[in-house]
Amino acid sequence: MLDIERKDQFPSSFGRLPWLIKFPDEEKETCTFINFTNGSKEERNIPEMKGKKCFGCFGEWVLLIDKETRECFFLSLVSYSKVHLPPFKESIVCIEKFSLSSSPTSPDCIITYASFNGDFILFCHKHDKEWTKLLVPYYHDQYPHCCSGVNVIYNGWLLILSKCRLAKIFDFAALCDHKRVEVIPSYALDGYSETYKMDKYFVESCNRLYLVIIHKFGLGQHVIHMEVHQLVEPSEESEIQDRLYWNYVPNIGDQAFFLSRYNGVSLCAKEFGVEPNCIYATVPCFDGERLYKFCLDNQTFSFDLLLPEDRWNFEGPLFWAIPTSRMQAIEFETPLDVVESNKDRVIIEENQERNQILRQWTDLPIEMVELLFQRLSLVDCLRVSTLCKAWASTSQSVPEENAP
Repeated sequence: MLDIERKDQFPSSFGRLPWLIKFPDEEKETCTFINFTNGSKEERNIPEMKGKKCFGCFGEWVLLIDKETRECFFLSLVSYSKVHLPPFKESIVCIEKFSLSSSPTSPDCIITYASFNGDFILFCHKHDKEWTKLLVPYYHDQYPHCCSGVNVIYNGWLLILSKCRLAKIFDFAALCDHKRVEVIPSYALDGYSETYKMDKYFVESCNRLYLVIIHKFGLGQHVIHMEVHQLVEPSEESEIQDRLYWNYVPNIGDQAFFLSRYNGVSLCAKEFGVEPNCIYATVPCFDGERLYKFCLDNQTFSFDLLLPEDRWNFEGPLFWAIPTSRMQAIEFETPLDVVESNKDRVIIEENQERNQILRQWTDLPIEMVELLFQRLSLVDCLRVSTLCKAWASTSQSVPEENAP
């Protein structure tokens, strides 16, 4: 249960909308909550953040690593409870990605880490004493160190994206058992210019896996293009070499994707009141952190500048905080009796408005109604006289020129 004294840590609509959060530097504890719908900002102090660096936000859980002690744990933004992991002793020199097999509260949750430019992954279960290090074969690539750090656990596979746009796919259970695992072949995506800079995101949506690629250009990291690919599901009859490939898709249906530098999440747009078939992505640029909105219906995009103070900060300090349940994310929601009271008040206001509109018509002078009749046809005059009994007694119910 959330401590009632700490309920003011959250903006009023936190738990009903996705919010962007800028976590503080290691020496501070002030978090900035940003409403992506209007750009408004609110600051909150979270003491648990001091001395920690955030490496991902998964629903309402943030992954934190202590700068000095290397303590590693998940912190709930709703209850402030913790899920402890083994100390993370590996040095992180660049933006690298952690992934989860399930919610941190699940007893079977597995956490993975893929090194940038490395040839290994780390993984652990909750309450393990240490991380397990596994070498990952990359011998099908033309470069020895080609891991981009982008990885995901999906359908029993571990997918790691390489720099040459090939998704390396492994049997994750075999890797965990320290068995030698061959790379499952997958077709490369369409060719691209080497001058492009790309941000890549795995997004799981409706039991399907998508790969979103945002193309950028130049030192300013200007976004010029975005594309979405879907991993084609295998059939039981097909050979393993023939079943894994990426297919370009023009839309994502009634879903909305929310992407930040470290992760991507899919939501039912209708449930959260956002526009469907759209992708919202935070992109660090030369002029600060931008929020891009890609509309797949008409293949257009626009952006808002959220953090102009973070110029040339290409690490991307923003994370999406998205509750796992819209109505249950915050336990101190408005009581039911208040909701019922508000509902009754709305009904009363609607009835008053309807009565006011009716009163405006019933109070019309008869003289004005007679002028109206002069403009109507015979059929319309008869209809008005039938429906409006109070107007049937006008001196000219039927204009003489319209009489038979």
